[in-house]
Amino acid sequence: MPKIDHLRRHLRIPSLDPATGFRVAHIGAYVLVASLLVALGNVDRALGPIPSTPAGEADALLDRPDPDSRNASALASDATASSSADLEAIMALVGHYRRSADPAWRKELAHAVYEESLLAEVDPLFVAAVVAKESSFQSRVRSSAGAVGLMQLRPWVARDVALRSSAVDWIGDETLHSPVENVRLGILYYKELSERFGGDPVVTLTAYNFGPTRVRGQLRSGTFRGSRYADEILELYDSLSTGRAGS
Repeated sequence: MPKIDHLRRHLRIPSLDPATGFRVAHIGAYVLVASLLVALGNVDRALGPIPSTPAGEADALLDRPDPDSRNASALASDATASSSADLEAIMALVGHYRRSADPAWRKELAHAVYEESLLAEVDPLFVAAVVAKESSFQSRVRSSAGAVGLMQLRPWVARDVALRSSAVDWIGDETLHSPVENVRLGILYYKELSERFGGDPVVTLTAYNFGPTRVRGQLRSGTFRGSRYADEILELYDSLSTGRAGS
């Protein structure tokens, strides 16, 4: 399945050891600054004093449009348009599953998915695809296995995720009925699993659905074959992503 193989690469979440990454970044910064100072000293000695620019020429230079600023404005405009399109796509998806729901409630659900995804630096359309598969955007639904809410989290799993994070105040199972808190916890749990399983979305989604212990056992025994659950989410995500600028 070439599309899913492409999505595997696209959805990998990079991990970085905080302590090591911090030290490496700062050492690199010191080396870069030192190199620049040496280089600037050499250039200054080679070129001599910088000649002054007549006032009229200076004014003309200041009035000249900066091509880089035009490019930056165009990129910002494209990003805004893309963000707006993503939110509209999520709202349309919510409307598809929750036709009879109050429009204001549908909007609240869409914004919860969109905004929490951006905060977590995860593609909002991917999260929307997971929510659509898990709960059809029903925020208070409970499965036969006891999973609750938009991203169908079992309370004991959600509680453990909340305790490992300062982003959610756990007040019991009722926490999972909040669209914002449920999506936030679901994304956190997905990212934990993604890091554990090397960023592969098929393995991660299957672990999200079947449980990480079962998937780990399949990987060790060589019996892992993915899941229809993961395929359906990635197919919906691919469908939602179609039409994005540059896609």
